[in-house]
Amino acid sequence: DISNVLGTNLSQPRLTVTNAGNVGIGTTAPNKKLHIYQDSGDNAEINLQSVSGSGNHWGIYNDRATNDLRFWQGDNRVTITSGGDVIVDNDVTANAFLYSSDKRLKENITPIINAQEKIQALKGVSFKWKKNGQKSIGFIAQDVEKIFPELVSINSSTGMKAVQYAGIIAPLVETVKVQQKQIDALRMEIEELKNRQK
Repeated sequence: DISNVLGTNLSQPRLTVTNAGNVGIGTTAPNKKLHIYQDSGDNAEINLQSVSGSGNHWGIYNDRATNDLRFWQGDNRVTITSGGDVIVDNDVTANAFLYSSDKRLKENITPIINAQEKIQALKGVSFKWKKNGQKSIGFIAQDVEKIFPELVSINSSTGMKAVQYAGIIAPLVETVKVQQKQIDALRMEIEELKNRQK
């Protein structure tokens, strides 16, 4: 089935084109239109660069040591870790973000205790990102970790901490419910005082 093999010999193929039109790099038996074989000692990488300069390049890279898959353009990267997490170096824009929340996926479900006190302990801050000087507001992961440790994750490669911001919605809702009860109780007291004065 092989129409052409380029390389030192068949045991060290560099480029293979089959009669079916499949192209293989590092393999003599490509089973897809483009099949790149990663041997036990190398990282697999596709690197494309325009003629206009080194800054205009992109590629796909599979790290042998971590088994992470990275898509990159210049200094910007999207990484899919071996555990299935997606890490993006810059902003993500989408029409919606959906969070898995079906009860069938969860266990040990319990109410949030002292939600109001925990929310009051959070400290919102304004800051600038070091990489580009862009202004933003939010939380410091190390501060959130002290109050809601379940909302903070640590990147195993870099040690950097991240906050699951959407998880803060649930204690906020519980806090609003507590405050509403307090407001309703105060309203009743005010009405009682008004009625006594009549």
